[in-house]
Amino acid sequence: METVKRKPQVKAKEKPGQDINYHMTIDCVIYGYDSKTLKIVLLERVLLGKDGKDMLINDLKLPGNHLYNHEDFDAGAKRIVNDLTGLNNIELHQFKAFGSPHRISKRKDLLWFQHINYPVTRVFTIAYYSLLRPHQIHLPLNRIEHARWYPLYKVKNLAYDHQQIIEESLEALRTKIKLQPDLIFNLLPAKFSMSQLLGLYEEIYKIKLDRRNFYKKINSLDYIVQLNEKQQDVSHKPGWLYMFSSDLYEQSMRAVNII
Repeated sequence: METVKRKPQVKAKEKPGQDINYHMTIDCVIYGYDSKTLKIVLLERVLLGKDGKDMLINDLKLPGNHLYNHEDFDAGAKRIVNDLTGLNNIELHQFKAFGSPHRISKRKDLLWFQHINYPVTRVFTIAYYSLLRPHQIHLPLNRIEHARWYPLYKVKNLAYDHQQIIEESLEALRTKIKLQPDLIFNLLPAKFSMSQLLGLYEEIYKIKLDRRNFYKKINSLDYIVQLNEKQQDVSHKPGWLYMFSSDLYEQSMRAVNII
């Protein structure tokens, strides 16, 4: 009996433009340091039931928004941070794109989309982080979302995949500071103490550093300049104040560059 060979079934390829339904957004992780705790800016997301009493959603989310048609990614991130803080010329660092098909799959996220009459689609986001001094800005607490500073390591119950975005932003920040150590001074006041700098490193990397070795290493850096001033209004023995010199830093970086 002659056998009949069956042709392997070939899965139909998706045609260009077929079932394409997605949106592009920008999410921003804004870091701050209050001399004790590393913090980030988060917005409240609250949804009450039709009776105005039942709490359907009560969580937090990162500052973010849609990318406008006329914007590139950097322009969208600058707009979002400027709308929130009122500051221009903020240094923003793009670190990753997030595009899992399951980003908008949790029940509360689907409920929120329904509340804002937003079609349930696939949403891609480009994530940025920036470093600010909390005293620089007055967050618009009259906004519906109630923007506030929250301690980074106590944050939980976030919308969408924002917990993952924050965790990956922190890893990106840690790597960046090792390559570009001047970045960390964006979180400190213009005049800072050695203990403030030590505490910030320990907060970012979640490690305990040897104080004596740390001070010795910092004092060997030409671009960290000791001032003829000491701390004021502190409960402990006042320490010397220091400043970061961008000019001396650039000189030191040029000295180690091959070309």
